[in-house]
Amino acid sequence: MFSIFDIRYIKSEVILEVLNKLNAIPNESIMIGDRMHDIIGAKEAGIKSIGVTFGYAEDGELEESGADFIVESSSELLSCIFKLI
Repeated sequence: MFSIFDIRYIKSEVILEVLNKLNAIPNESIMIGDRMHDIIGAKEAGIKSIGVTFGYAEDGELEESGADFIVESSSELLSCIFKLI
């Protein structure tokens, strides 16, 4: 059995496929990511992005990739999400 992750290699395509499967609207969705590929994929898919520094990103990676918001803790992430919804 194949999943969408077996056939999609471009991050924005994966994001859009998941949004489609969930019947979610891109401009009402938020991507949370810890690497530049997550942020760039979100931008290409037309959704807001929150970069988390407590993942695998190198210093400055999230800023350089254009994350809409950058947070440094899970509590800060939760606050950011609540502000956006």
